[in-house]
Amino acid sequence: MNYDFSDTLARFSALEFTQWLINSNLIKENQICLLCNKEMLLSIDTSTSDGVKWKCTYNQCTKKRTTLSIRTGSWMANFKIPLKSIIKSIILWSRKLTFVDISKAVQISAPVYIRLRNYLLSKISDYYIENPVRLGGPRVIVQVDETKLNHNVKSHRGRGPIRPAWCLCITDTSSQPATGFATMIPDRTAATIIPIIKRVVRSGSIIHSDEARVYQSLKQNYEHSSVCHKYNFVDPITGVHTQHVESWNNKIKNSIKKVRGVDEDKREDFLKEYMFLEKFKNSAFEQIILLLTVN
Repeated sequence: MNYDFSDTLARFSALEFTQWLINSNLIKENQICLLCNKEMLLSIDTSTSDGVKWKCTYNQCTKKRTTLSIRTGSWMANFKIPLKSIIKSIILWSRKLTFVDISKAVQISAPVYIRLRNYLLSKISDYYIENPVRLGGPRVIVQVDETKLNHNVKSHRGRGPIRPAWCLCITDTSSQPATGFATMIPDRTAATIIPIIKRVVRSGSIIHSDEARVYQSLKQNYEHSSVCHKYNFVDPITGVHTQHVESWNNKIKNSIKKVRGVDEDKREDFLKEYMFLEKFKNSAFEQIILLLTVN
């Protein structure tokens, strides 16, 4: 729907678009006049940016023709840009476009886009609270690795990161491309890493990793094999490798480069956003719309 809906959106009349918003549960399907307690009706109004508003048409109402914005009672009331611009921005965000690219296609300022994206991220965070990531299963191979998200100084030139930003990544190889999980970790100790793996990886899974000492205790709960990267990317005898999780790591790093870095306090939200857009690669727009519905 992502790629076709932009064209449909452009063709919508104000009333058709309003009806789509109602059908998608993004705005309320009715409003009650606060004066006469009667149901209001949708009415075309070209003087407003939305082109449609709620109007009281009850003849005996002392304030007949009282109007309300179609945004009333929805999260969209917090944004003053055209509703089509909001939806188009979400469509382009769901395709992983940067703000620079989105701003070329939509009349949206950086502060407004940041507020919109932060709202989307809050909904994604709620989603993962209700739907914690679980990977693997009986005889399913899961790969685990840590990666540093900030840069290394090369040839002793430039200033190194003040504090290394380490991320733990886990991928489930039973799907192609591999399904993954990523989270920031304060350190690379077993006390930090092993509980996360136990929470995310289902029992009965087979875990593949490098030979870092931190993973050795996994043998107590999982079938665990490792590969020595000092000599081989793929173990020539067992065939064990971590290429799926390393690919996942690289895609995360490339996404960070694409947006020219992520602030330290935003990294966890960024990873959840990345996981969400990867998980729903072909339906991210539809999925985020489901999370944005009005109460």
